[in-house]
Formats: sequence, structure tokens, C-alpha cells
Amino acid sequence: MYSFGPRTPEPLVPPRLVGALRRFLLLAGLAFVLATMTPATVGDYRGSMEGAHGGRLLLYVLTLLMGVLGLQMGEDSGGPTISRRSWLGQAGRTVVLGLVALALAAPMLFAYRAWTGTPWDMWAVTSCYLLFAYACWAVVGAGMITMIQSDPLRFVAKYALFALVMFLPLLAPLPLTPLLAVAEAWEGQAAGGMLGWGPSATAAVLSLGVMIWKARRPAYSVGPLSGQGQSEHSAGR
Repeated sequence: MYSFGPRTPEPLVPPRLVGALRRFLLLAGLAFVLATMTPATVGDYRGSMEGAHGGRLLLYVLTLLMGVLGLQMGEDSGGPTISRRSWLGQAGRTVVLGLVALALAAPMLFAYRAWTGTPWDMWAVTSCYLLFAYACWAVVGAGMITMIQSDPLRFVAKYALFALVMFLPLLAPLPLTPLLAVAEAWEGQAAGGMLGWGPSATAAVLSLGVMIWKARRPAYSVGPLSGQGQSEHSAGR
């Protein structure tokens, strides 16, 4: 069918995703308040909240929130396949949504930079690391909806994998979790924390590989020599 007249532009943030960004902003704001508490605001607590978490609470929470948001945005892409949709268009939209989320958190990062005395270059690297965490988990989210059709099973699988990658490496002697990678980037040790991207990047690469493999599978799933496969092949001539 053909449509006439000007096309209605798609909104920058689809209405179905506005709630996810609102929750992201609310939780990030709460983390900022908790991260900047002083002894005067916590009564008899010895030292400050900053001393309890080493000035890293906001960074930990933002890393987790960007990862969760990436899972949601990737899953919303619907499991891209080459034959149905443009990967480039979907990837571009997902990146834009990640930039929107980072822009929402930027005022808090600006204030936190001034509060902790962090140089601007470390702030910039940390922002890039947060966007990278979002991108990795967006790919995983898209891969999950491609691999697992059952909504309850996919929900359990994606958050179980997320928890394993984020928290299990904390027991290792090396910084193998994005939580430490982002925190160390904020403290000027970005190179030392790069190992923390290994598990996340591996999960993203494997998910992307599965999506590409599924997208390149033949249109007939029963085999090219079967009757159904031959009929579909001949019908396409």
C-alpha cells in the first residue's frame, strides 16, 4: 500500500520505553543522594557514606543501571535478522537511546566530578565506559530474544547471566567485572581495569554470533533436499 502526505517522524524515545528511562533516572538520582551523604546527614555513623563505599557507590549503581537498560533496549529491538530489518537502523536507534540515558545521568556525573575532585579526562573515560557497558548488554538483550522465545525463561536467563558477569568476578583476585572497570577509570586507572570488560564483551560477541548465524540460516528449516524445502525453493524462482 502507498501512503500520501508527510510521514509522522518517529519520536526520539518510543512511548513504550519512556518508563524504563524514568526508572533509570529515579534510581540514579537516589544513588547520587546516597553517595554524597556526609556524617551530618547520617547521624552517629562513624565517618561518611563516602568512606563506607570508597566514593564508588554512584559508579557502581550507574554501571548496573546502564547494563540493565541495555538489556531492555536490546530486547525491545525484537531480535534483529538481516532478512527482516536493517541492523544498522536498529543499532543506531539503540545507541541513541543509550546516549539519552547518559545525558540524563550527566548532571549527576558533573556534580559528582566536582564533589570528588575527579579530572575531566577521567570523567570522559568513565562516560565512555558506561556507554560501552550499555552497548554490550544491548547486544546480549537482542541475542536473548533471538535465542529464547519463552518470556519467563528469557527473563530468568538474561538476569542470571547479568548477575554472574557483574558479581561473580568480585571473588577473583583480578578486576574481571565492569563494576571495577568503571570505578577504576574514574580513579585514573582505566588501563588496569580493562580486564573487567572481558566477560561482558565475550557475552556480547557470542550473542552477536548467534544472531548472525540465525539470520543467515536458509528460509527452509527442514533441509534443502526435503520436499518442503524443494517446494519453497522452487516457489521462489
